[in-house]
Formats: sequence, C-alpha cells, structure tokens
Amino acid sequence: MKNAISRVGGGTLVLAALAAAALGAASALWYMTLDVNVTATTGELDWEIRNNTIYTNDPCTDNLGNNITWPDTNAFPPDFDPVIAPEGKDVGCTAIEPIDTDLDGDYDTLNITIHNAYPYYATEVDFRVRNTGTIPLKIWRIQVILDNGTTMNYTELNPDEVENEGLYLDLNEDGYADVLFLWGDNFGVQLETGQSADESLHIVVLQEAPQNATLHFMIGLDAVQWNEYDSVISSTPTP
Repeated sequence: MKNAISRVGGGTLVLAALAAAALGAASALWYMTLDVNVTATTGELDWEIRNNTIYTNDPCTDNLGNNITWPDTNAFPPDFDPVIAPEGKDVGCTAIEPIDTDLDGDYDTLNITIHNAYPYYATEVDFRVRNTGTIPLKIWRIQVILDNGTTMNYTELNPDEVENEGLYLDLNEDGYADVLFLWGDNFGVQLETGQSADESLHIVVLQEAPQNATLHFMIGLDAVQWNEYDSVISSTPTP
C-alpha cells in the first residue's frame, strides 16, 4: 500500500512539473515582443494658378515678351456696369505676373500692374486654379494685397463687394478710389485632386485715378480642406 501511494505520489509530482513547465512556456509567450513597421502618410493641401491659363484682353507683351498694343476696353460710366465694350484706344495695358509666395513650386498669387491707364479704362483677367495636392479642397476666400501691406479678405459672406457692387481700391493712398474691382463667384467650389476651376475678375480705372501713373495690386487665394469649409465660414466675422 505504501508503494502504491508512493507511485501515485510520484506521478503527481511529474504532472505538477509538466504543468509548471507549460505555464512557464505560456508566460514566455505572453512576454514576447512583436515588432511591426508602419508608415503613416498624411494628405497634402495644395493648389496652383496655372501659368499657361492666365489671360488678359490687353496685355503689355506677347508670349515671347515682345511689347505689343492691343485694343483697350472702356466701361460705360457712370453706371459701373461690369459689361465691357471694346473701344480700340491702344493706350493702356495690363501686365500679369504669377508669383510663388511660399516657394513650393506652385504659383499662388497674381501681381497685377496697369500701365498708362485713363478713366474708365477696363480690363478682364482670366485664369485657372488647379488642385495639386492629394486632399479635395474648396476655395475659401480671395485676398487683395496693396503696396502698403494692407490685405483685405473676401468670402461668400460679402459677395456684393466683389461680385455685384464691386470693391473700390485706393491704390495711391490719396483718399480717392482709383479702381473698381469685381470678382466672379467661385467660393466653396470643391476641387478634387487634379481638377481645375476657371476664375475671372474685372478692373475698371475710375475718374480719380492719377494721370500717368502705374497702378498696382496683388490678388491671392486661400483654400481649405473640403470638410472644413463650413466651419471656417461659420467662424468668419460678418463684414
């Protein structure tokens, strides 16, 4: 009887040893480290003004840089109607220079210079904006940048100033408006990657503009990620 008990006891010890070994192996597995290499790539918000789509109906130079004179246009005073009619004066001209302000390789601002203008001289500037990033975007606002550093921002909250009534700009800071600026409505237009939107603006030189002066200002654009547009607009102060 004693021997039987001893055998059973011995077996119990063996089973206990095996269980402890298995538990140790499981514990070892629990503490193993699994290394996984993961690369997270974020999207890019970016856009450009395409240089080969910039057009004005009375440029100062042709595509080769040669000085030229095209028939100027006149707006009909005093209604400041954005309708523009050709008059063939061949006097003033408008130079458009695209600028890459953030040095990312994409043009984002237009440098606009009107030479030898006269009252009610008018010009139209057309160009195309393309989404060059990987995130869908919406055009949020335009920026009018004056030589004194003043920047005026306009969104869909104040469309009359840029679409219907027009924005009056005092470019030489003499207290009188020199030009009337009107902008087409493309606020909130969603552009997928690679898509473009046509933009246009009208500029009318007013009676108070100085004689023999060169008029200059810049136009920039701001865009936001497509799903942030509503929140950005709702947080914009009402003009």
